[in-house]
Amino acid sequence: SARTEQDYAGYLLRRLDESGWIEREQHADYTETIILPDYAFTLLEAFRTIQEQKPRQFSGQLYTAYQLITSAPNKEDFSPALAITQAYENIRLVVRGLNELNQNIRRYIERATQGRSISDLLYLQFDDYAQTLGPTYHALKTSDHISRYRRDMIRQLHAWQLDSQWVDRAAEELATQSRLSPAQAGEELNRCMQFIANQLEGLDPLLEDIDRRHAQY
Repeated sequence: SARTEQDYAGYLLRRLDESGWIEREQHADYTETIILPDYAFTLLEAFRTIQEQKPRQFSGQLYTAYQLITSAPNKEDFSPALAITQAYENIRLVVRGLNELNQNIRRYIERATQGRSISDLLYLQFDDYAQTLGPTYHALKTSDHISRYRRDMIRQLHAWQLDSQWVDRAAEELATQSRLSPAQAGEELNRCMQFIANQLEGLDPLLEDIDRRHAQY
């Protein structure tokens, strides 16, 4: 028999409880309180994102990384350790988002070419492409275009990597903010800078794949 929404909600709660994403506290009157561990808020954010189905925007993440690396050094309160670590997180999210966009376009094309009826295809066009994938792809090719930010960021990162005094100062700052030694902090900063440069330099095949999949649409 078909499950009701209440049945399905109960099933999800049981599964989340069994896997440790939530804790259930039963009271004397048989009501329950759902307790969320700190790490479970990541899951809630994922659910919210799926529910809203908003077009993915990369401009904020790309521009933030760009500002941190190219503009922030001119400010008196510039924090090199914070700039590198925050830029690293933003670029990591951009790359993950681009991979998601690529796979979502692939999924859309597969669904649209499985002998569906005209009504099903129109629904897919409105629900999947017009609402989320299309606007995200358009932004990627215009306001979010990687070429607007990539070269300047890579140039600055390479300059920092070659400046041992700058790396030492940044490592000392990071060491005071973490449990790392200055040597470990220096290795971490170099790892982050190399990751950012490698990801930016290696995006072309992924971007070409996105273009190729979009052309199939």
